[in-house]
Amino acid sequence: AAAERERQRYAHLPKDPFATPAGAAAVADIPRAAQPNGLASWAGRIAAAYPSAAIRQGLSGRVAYTATIGAHGRVTACNVTQSSGHTVLDEAACAGVTRYGRFNPALNDVGQPIEGEWSSAVNFSLGEPAVEGEAAADQ
Repeated sequence: AAAERERQRYAHLPKDPFATPAGAAAVADIPRAAQPNGLASWAGRIAAAYPSAAIRQGLSGRVAYTATIGAHGRVTACNVTQSSGHTVLDEAACAGVTRYGRFNPALNDVGQPIEGEWSSAVNFSLGEPAVEGEAAADQ
């Protein structure tokens, strides 16, 4: 009986007082920069879209870019920050990121989705094309 009274006395306390309430964003997620969602999947699609004209001409190179990510998680703009030296590859990188890129949008300090940026690069190589990861900044 004493144990039952003790249990009832503290029944109003959560089992894990540090757990995030259902439906609430974790404190570590607020604010946050835009983050790629399914990067490996869409990077593969960009690599598979290697421009045929570039293949015929034997062109390869690295294209660095900064993508603007809307509050809905889609790429709204892409700017080449370091050219591969080949317009066809530069255009293909931004076209691919805009078409296939998916992101978890940046969050402001109260957890609302906002516009942000993601910077990365695409390596067009006739051997092993790839999209690099990780340099993100929110606005």
